[in-house]
Amino acid sequence: MRGVSIGIVAVSLSSAPSALVAHDASQQAFSAITNILARAWTLRVEVSQCFVEEDVRGGVKTAYSTIGAAEQRCPPGKALVHFMMPVNEVTARGDVRISIQSVGVRTEEMGWIHLHTTWLPPNAGPSTLEGARLVPRGVKLLSAEFPKEEVDEANKDARFAADWRLILHYFVAK
Repeated sequence: MRGVSIGIVAVSLSSAPSALVAHDASQQAFSAITNILARAWTLRVEVSQCFVEEDVRGGVKTAYSTIGAAEQRCPPGKALVHFMMPVNEVTARGDVRISIQSVGVRTEEMGWIHLHTTWLPPNAGPSTLEGARLVPRGVKLLSAEFPKEEVDEANKDARFAADWRLILHYFVAK
């Protein structure tokens, strides 16, 4: 199943993750102060096209090819962080993987989601992204939201708020 072709305009996070999480009530004040004083995150969102590849022994494995990426420097817990994809360059069809990474001395993958373009909501709501000007004339910019529970690793990471979500801004390519 190949799926429909989509143009990916941006990926947004409802908020940046926190730098430190309080594990009990006695740590809440310390956690709040640490998040205020913490250096900014450098977060990276990477979009990859997934495909099946045959190995030398005749087996198959899933492989990924990065088709777009964007970085953003922001303070921990900052509300609504947008990662704009390169204009007219990120189109996908079929299996797609979106990865959220913390980039620094070492890169830490904080979460990811696999989706198939066929399963994106056909009547997704209109996107409110300011970058809507990047969409071809006459094409409707859509958004699909994925709650924390649907994003692998982020679903278990207390640095992501309980109501956190990943938002995909896209249009159906013709």
